Amino acid sequence: MLLSLLLSCSDITNGYKSVSKLGPLKLGSPAPQFAGITFSGYEVGPTTPPGKFYVYIIDEDLPLIALNGEVGDVDYVIDRGGVVIAGSDGKFAKVFGVKLSSSSPYRLSNSLIIIANAHGEIVGIYKNARLKDLKIIILEMGIGKSDLE
Repeated sequence: MLLSLLLSCSDITNGYKSVSKLGPLKLGSPAPQFAGITFSGYEVGPTTPPGKFYVYIIDEDLPLIALNGEVGDVDYVIDRGGVVIAGSDGKFAKVFGVKLSSSSPYRLSNSLIIIANAHGEIVGIYKNARLKDLKIIILEMGIGKSDLE
């Protein structure tokens, strides 16, 4: 019983494993580009603020397009020099290979977190990860170390 409890706790802390390829995404390749305007009027795309790393989140529970604090509590990313671009917009999702599975009610085929370094190269692909999972992923990746800079 104790062993199974320990194993299940281990799964919780180490449950987020990046895949090397997912649809059009591949580790080491450039992150897809997207241009849009957030609900607060910030532009994302070519005018996105520079960062030490970038986090892209596709999650149907988010606004259509959001940047940094508009996404929710992502201070732990911003404090490390990162930029968060997230949303549920169908065009945004499609750029990352996520399809619309239902239009009524609106549903995406899956959620997704992509981490890219300062040069825009993909260093992490997390299928079915959501905003609530981001902090653990950031901590497990050791973001802020020289391997992402």
